Amino acid sequence: MTKSSEETLTISVKDDGVGMSQEQIKKLMEGGYTGKKRFNSIGIKNVDERIKLIFGESYGVKISSILGEYTEVLVTLPLMR
Repeated sequence: MTKSSEETLTISVKDDGVGMSQEQIKKLMEGGYTGKKRFNSIGIKNVDERIKLIFGESYGVKISSILGEYTEVLVTLPLMR
């Protein structure tokens, strides 16, 4: 799903899978999550840091999740016209 306002574009990706704990989300966003794959967490942390570096702290990647219910990833960017 994509949503925009006059100033921002928010891209949402949501699933109804197993979800994640707050600790898992924190590790993922800090780049310390080690799952089964070797480079599991490099991408999300890197994308978030680059967005914040270029556009500021109010933009970037946010993850919300409830175990057993869902995980949602929001990417917020400024609209550039």
